Amino acid sequence: MLLAGAAESRELFTVEKRGSSYSLMNGEPEEERESLSGFAASLRILKNGKMGFSWTNDRNSLLKLAADSVRMMFDAASWGWQIALSDEEPASAVDIRDDKGMTFTSVGVWDSLRSMETEARKRDSRITKCLSASFSGASSKLSIANSSGKTLTAEKTGFSEGLVLVAESGGEVQLGGSYNSGCFREDLDRERIIEEAVDDAVSQFGAVSLDSARMTLLLPSHTACTFLSVIEGWFCADDFLEGRAPKSWKEGFKAGSSLLNVTDDGTIPRLTGSMPFDSEGVAAKRHEIISGGVFREFLTDFRTASLMGRKSTGNAVRSVSSLPQPGFFNLFIENGKDEVRDLLGGGKVLQIDEVIGTHLVDPQTARFSFGARGRLYGGGRLLKNVRGITISGGLLDLLQNIKAVGNDLKFYSSNGSPSLLVGDVQVSGE
Repeated sequence: MLLAGAAESRELFTVEKRGSSYSLMNGEPEEERESLSGFAASLRILKNGKMGFSWTNDRNSLLKLAADSVRMMFDAASWGWQIALSDEEPASAVDIRDDKGMTFTSVGVWDSLRSMETEARKRDSRITKCLSASFSGASSKLSIANSSGKTLTAEKTGFSEGLVLVAESGGEVQLGGSYNSGCFREDLDRERIIEEAVDDAVSQFGAVSLDSARMTLLLPSHTACTFLSVIEGWFCADDFLEGRAPKSWKEGFKAGSSLLNVTDDGTIPRLTGSMPFDSEGVAAKRHEIISGGVFREFLTDFRTASLMGRKSTGNAVRSVSSLPQPGFFNLFIENGKDEVRDLLGGGKVLQIDEVIGTHLVDPQTARFSFGARGRLYGGGRLLKNVRGITISGGLLDLLQNIKAVGNDLKFYSSNGSPSLLVGDVQVSGE
């Protein structure tokens, strides 16, 4: 299938998955299914300035891919599309496969989920129900083969557990939850899941609004990851080329506080986003995106790198049914030096436990206005639970106003962050 004609190159991209998911409600199995299994393949053809693309999830239709790709040819000369050459830097191995973890049984999973629910109820008498305790485990095999002779295969596993709890007190009912994921089942931190889910649920009782004021905020790891996901597109060359990033966002730009360091790294063993190569076959690397508050480089795939006159950073991502675009492996804010208790120790600090409406950010102005809930501290002591507030301002200002960075880096899927202390943010009450 991959034999090429003159001025022609081809690339076959395949993904195979198998796995199962489980869900427990109030101590009883609610669902067990092999929902994570499947096969899919896509073919790209580049020929004489044109590109064809097709995909299928039917193994029996593989022979049709070439004809379908040729039929779907379009003019791509000005887009910069490329297919990897065989002499590219070889990819290094990364530890992302847990064969032992994939030997789980249904009986073992159900017992594990029940114990997690039981332990959550023991932590606080206000926890009255487990809305859901869930587990998934899957293995995948990704392969790339092209007409230049490059052939790559990577196999990895992925596991996740989650917990959603119901808490009741004085006629008030609240929900809280948490989850954890990783390439190795033994790395799932069940203690962290239970602790965070219980805390999330019971911290909402008796919550009140606040008077409007400019305040210092503590963004715990999970909330900081939410903000990171809002701005992560700015790190990618396609957002820059297509005008979806703030106009001031350029390489060498002072993007944030000198305490801010943001990294993308696909070579870290056992992390969810790690892979030996990107989805175009370029070796994964570590990239310091923001260092000391300075934005260092845009992440690229072949297409955007070609348009910018440079080499790919090896950050192509895609599903089988889509074309490559720049993206991330494990994107995270680097650890700082401060203990979280110290971040809460000075004056009044509003901890933001949840933000709502992050999809409404205007990429041109970088202005935000998010609904939020959290907890107000004074001198390190909890004063009140808070809800019905709005936090607003400019995302660039928020990055500049980072006053301290915690030493509690946590990953939520492939995004990670420590807690961040941010000054001078507008908080508005009801």
